[in-house]
Amino acid sequence: MIANKGKGKWLIRIYLGRGDDGKRKDYSETFYAPIKSLVQERELELKKKLIYQKAGPSQEIMYLGEYLDYWLENNKDSIRDSSYATYSGFVRRLNPIIGHLSLWTLSAEQLNNALTGQFNSLQDRSKKNLYDFTRTVVRSAIESRRAPQDALCGFRIPRAAKKERDVFTETDLKNLLSNLQGYRYGLVLRLLAVTGARAGEILGLCWDLVDFERKTITIERTLNLQSNILYDEPKTANSRRTITLDDETIGMLVELRAQQNKSKKVVSIEKEKSLVFQTQNGNSVRYSSIQKTWKYVLKKSNLHYIRIHDIRHSVITLLLNKGVPVIQVAALVGQDVNTTTGKYAHKLKVSDALHF
Repeated sequence: MIANKGKGKWLIRIYLGRGDDGKRKDYSETFYAPIKSLVQERELELKKKLIYQKAGPSQEIMYLGEYLDYWLENNKDSIRDSSYATYSGFVRRLNPIIGHLSLWTLSAEQLNNALTGQFNSLQDRSKKNLYDFTRTVVRSAIESRRAPQDALCGFRIPRAAKKERDVFTETDLKNLLSNLQGYRYGLVLRLLAVTGARAGEILGLCWDLVDFERKTITIERTLNLQSNILYDEPKTANSRRTITLDDETIGMLVELRAQQNKSKKVVSIEKEKSLVFQTQNGNSVRYSSIQKTWKYVLKKSNLHYIRIHDIRHSVITLLLNKGVPVIQVAALVGQDVNTTTGKYAHKLKVSDALHF
């Protein structure tokens, strides 16, 4: 249907059928043209696009907002709980802004116009994350033939300047290690400082992966820091690795093992696969407990505050500054070599842990 709205303004309405609820579904578009024949050409173009060559197997998913919800639910079982929570927040934020856009006629221009100026209050990295997520979802819609193949052509993603990470020097780390004794979870922090591992990897370490003879630990599991759920696989394929420890750290692990064997309070169904770090009743340690210890140790060491995760950045930076090959550093901390190179390229001037 074409309706003349006066002064070169036309309304094009395409009937798309009825949904499961019986309600009529239409696509409407305002089109500007001096003569009707141009409008008729546009109407034919839309009919070919929307009716004769519908871009998707599911006609019920007509709008980007519906597809955002669909994508989230469809990927729920394949992503971690923490990622699902993050993506759910993205969907809630994006739906009021781009949810009304029709999938079948989606274009980068529509996305750019809708998103421009919406996230000015956010930091550059948070803003970029929302744009990256939008691109991921739209790309999925394209691959499933629910959106035009060129829907992302010209989609502009804002840049986020690389943030210089606050890290400790070798002297700072030595100072830190000298002040960890006496704290219940001091050994957790020590392992983070000598291995550059992620907090979830150390809190998810089990006794079956500690080899006292070879003086190694193997990273194969990880503890979700938000939900405290232990996963049987690490964060990425590159995260699976074996790390050689120094004698002092191994000695501390031997002592901790002996203490747990003597304690009647520690409970574990599979003793050999029990967590290295656990509460008195055998549960996993909460990350908040490690953070409290971290603040006490920093104060005792007279060091300025950095995040626990920045211990990892400190280790990587220190090793690269010492001239350790990037492939060895990546192997130690469980990163892809390209990731290490990309994040720390400005630091570039064995897989054994640091020995202080």
